[in-house]
Amino acid sequence: MSVGEDMGLEITDRFDEAVHAMGLGRRYRVNASEWPNSLVAQVESLARFIRDELAQEVPAGVAVPDILVGVVDDPSFNAHAFLHDGHPVVGINYGALILVHALSQRLFSQRDFCRWVGDARKEEAAREFTPLCDDARTYMRAVIKDRTGTRPVDQDRRKAAELLAGLATHFLVAHEMGHILCGHLGWLNQHGCFEAAEATALLDDSSRALSSQALEWDADAFAMHNVLGLTLALADGAEASDPTLPGPKIVRTPEEALQIAMLCGMVMLGVFLPPAPAVDEWSLLSHPPAGVRVGLHMLAAHQSLLVGGRTTVISTTTDRPGWAVGFSQMIFRNIWRALGQADRDDELRSSFGPSGQDHLKKIMEQWAQIYPEVRRYSYFGVDATATPAWKKGSRGSRTSVGVVGAPRRTP
Repeated sequence: MSVGEDMGLEITDRFDEAVHAMGLGRRYRVNASEWPNSLVAQVESLARFIRDELAQEVPAGVAVPDILVGVVDDPSFNAHAFLHDGHPVVGINYGALILVHALSQRLFSQRDFCRWVGDARKEEAAREFTPLCDDARTYMRAVIKDRTGTRPVDQDRRKAAELLAGLATHFLVAHEMGHILCGHLGWLNQHGCFEAAEATALLDDSSRALSSQALEWDADAFAMHNVLGLTLALADGAEASDPTLPGPKIVRTPEEALQIAMLCGMVMLGVFLPPAPAVDEWSLLSHPPAGVRVGLHMLAAHQSLLVGGRTTVISTTTDRPGWAVGFSQMIFRNIWRALGQADRDDELRSSFGPSGQDHLKKIMEQWAQIYPEVRRYSYFGVDATATPAWKKGSRGSRTSVGVVGAPRRTP
């Protein structure tokens, strides 16, 4: 029996065959002009863009692999990176894209979110939303019943929500590709795990769990650098008054570019945000707790700005503890509200407070331990003793950011 015959469905392409063989479902087929399926149509083109940009900037002789990337017909909020017959594959569940779109709309529907965009005063004060769930079909039924809707009132904020959804999808795709390109999947395969998935699980071994969290941090850093480069390009174009660039009112300055890039990571985090266990179980999670992960995102953004020579932006943002705390409180307050789960404040305080800082250090220490072995599986052929030498284009450096105290990934 050939692959696909057991379901009475014909295998149509290599991606469809790969996700079906892995037991993840089938390729999601849809009219790409319908909401929110514009994001579905973007996934493969985003993957090509990320790969092509990377291929232009790595040194001669470094081969960037072709990766099969597509959307899976699974309504749950998950994404996967795996190998099929030795070929790397990334599958994004369509449920995850629906929630990316919904969260972007909900965020810009809140009056105290990104106030510089449009006229935030038009949005409803202290808006409440239907609590989200972990399944797109259930969520869509709730949306249909909710007469208040989720779209922002202000037109500029509606445009901003669409831009954020596209950039957050870029972050998600880059994150999954990072699991492959940066050697994570090869390392996991050698340790008996044959995919990297985004749904958080509670593992039975702290060393294995912290290693998984460290890989998530590195994939986030890869994605952050990709998206921050795009938002900085928007800001540079806005400052130059380039009328051909989209959304100059949405990203006007490098500082706002940083915030939008951070928000992309936050939207992705909101898509995969189950309630966290007690602090003493954090070291058994497959993914970092929410507040810890935001701290890791901020560190990744800081190092990306540093590599790109954006010291002025650093001096007014990530180098200032007050900015970091204020911005983090803003995005968490709004993401909690957008998720319809405002009762999780205690969880936020614990994962972003002293306990969270201690756990962040554990993740970075674990990354320093596993990095030399992980890098052997990187497609970049890295040398831990070399100096970062990524080519710099108009968007700045495109390295996958390392961590303080650990060797930096270099070509």
